[in-house]
Amino acid sequence: ANPVGLAKENYAEERSVRVLGNTFANFHLTPDIDIRASVGLDHLNLRSYMYDSPIVGPAVGSNGSAVVSDRYVTKLLYEGTATFSRDFGENHAFSGVVGTSYEQNTNEFNRVTGQQFPTEYFRYLTSAATITDGTSSLSDWSLISYFARVSYSFANRYSATVNLRTDGSSRFGADRRFGTFPSASFLWRVSEESFMQDQGLFNDLALRVSYGRTGNQQDLGDLASRGLYAGGANYEDLPGIYPNQLANPELKWETTDQLDIGTDFTVLGNRLSVTLDYYIKKTKDLLVERPVPQTTGFSSIWYNVGSMENRGIELTARAQLLRGGQDGLNWTVDFNIAKNDNKVTELYNGEPMNFGFVSRVEEGQPLGAFYGYVTDGIFRTPEEVAAHAFQSTGTAPGDIRFKDLNGDGVINDADRTIIGSPWPDFTGGLTNTLSYRGFDLSLFVQFSQGNEIYNANRIYQEAYGLGYLDNMTKRALERWTPENPDAKEPRAVWGDPNNNIRNSDRFIEDGSYIRLKNAVLGYTFPQSVAGRFGMRSLRVYLQGQNLLTSTDYSGFDPEVNYAGEHGVTRGTDFYTLPQARSFTVGFNVGF
Repeated sequence: ANPVGLAKENYAEERSVRVLGNTFANFHLTPDIDIRASVGLDHLNLRSYMYDSPIVGPAVGSNGSAVVSDRYVTKLLYEGTATFSRDFGENHAFSGVVGTSYEQNTNEFNRVTGQQFPTEYFRYLTSAATITDGTSSLSDWSLISYFARVSYSFANRYSATVNLRTDGSSRFGADRRFGTFPSASFLWRVSEESFMQDQGLFNDLALRVSYGRTGNQQDLGDLASRGLYAGGANYEDLPGIYPNQLANPELKWETTDQLDIGTDFTVLGNRLSVTLDYYIKKTKDLLVERPVPQTTGFSSIWYNVGSMENRGIELTARAQLLRGGQDGLNWTVDFNIAKNDNKVTELYNGEPMNFGFVSRVEEGQPLGAFYGYVTDGIFRTPEEVAAHAFQSTGTAPGDIRFKDLNGDGVINDADRTIIGSPWPDFTGGLTNTLSYRGFDLSLFVQFSQGNEIYNANRIYQEAYGLGYLDNMTKRALERWTPENPDAKEPRAVWGDPNNNIRNSDRFIEDGSYIRLKNAVLGYTFPQSVAGRFGMRSLRVYLQGQNLLTSTDYSGFDPEVNYAGEHGVTRGTDFYTLPQARSFTVGFNVGF
């Protein structure tokens, strides 16, 4: 549709009010023991309004449309702890904490939709002739936790910590709600040993190892373990309900065991500090919506399915290249790089699962690997088509040739295979921070290398002849025609008899990028100047986000996942809004 008309005539607005509060009481029971109780509140009220004009855009056929919705999200957290800290002699130090917490979450939602507006000047629901849809819902979940930690250090050289926590979530089955998660760590500060005192290389050197278990319940519905009924199955103005979720009382925590071995050291007079870690993470009882036969009346059920392994290495370094003091030039560089290898190691009965467009969970493959057909060029001549009679009926010169991977003479679902991965070879970032007198400048660059993106936008933007209303990409100018037999793009044909737009490696692109993610330029006024206005400090700044991006990806934004935080369908782009380039002018005042 006309973009100017859409911008002028249609309207969308969101208003939010958020309240954050915390109160606590602390009691010194003894010189070594403190008792603390706290209550925290996080409340969000979000009001959304969207209006589509009757004269342009998607609501022309319904003579205008408006949607008003409200969402109220509340989190209450109650926590009580007892802490202990005491030194014994010069070399022994003990500390510990025991406590419990209770978290309650509530999410309420209301929405009303209306259509048929008298003119484009009447935009609120009171003017709608027909209220076409209305809904409201309320869901809540809670978490109760018990935890304890004990730490011991000897002569500032050896430190050990042991943690134990038990969490119970209402999201799981009645007999599976609680999980216990222990962890332990040990640190050896080598630089404090006597044999290190005369060396001139390390200013500080520490070796550490840790092992622990954590639990996960993210992306899980508030009532995921329960069989649910829903209203709205109405017939001839009579109310009705229907089952809309299968129960799984055996649903439980997804758990991850992680071993981490690392070192921290500084050299060159503390000018260079480095942190290096190697880890192995093994996750089991993955929380997944497992497909079920649709003869059950449902398509999926929440289930604990299989296991997964991650191995990786992370490097973080900070270099103080220039140290000019308060009035001189200071320059600090922070750099980090990480490499992670991911693999699914076990699934329910070994059966793979498909999600989204091409995402697949399969034993021996990375989580969410891309799964589809493999292309093998374009048919140039009728003779080539005849030589591959197993192609779809109606195949002609200009259609894409798909590989018959299993050699059975037919192109069907059995010829799909792993065609790519959303996981990068490595990711990282680089931050330069400079200051001179009152000026400061920070530049943050992030990068990703080796990941692939499934550009599902192109399914519709390169469906030559199918009649979709999406604008075509400029690849359409490179499509096959009798006058252009060496083209890389398929022909334009009504109906697409060869199904050229099927999920295949045709739509996979390199998603590597480097991006100037954040830049901040600021100036801090001298205290004498700030004091004239009754201020302790005054700083003004200009900040920019997502300023520059270098990538070969043809879509809007290489840093993309159309399904939000869903870990299985990462790396797929389907008309995902790109991250906005934004500029902020602000100031910080201290009194």
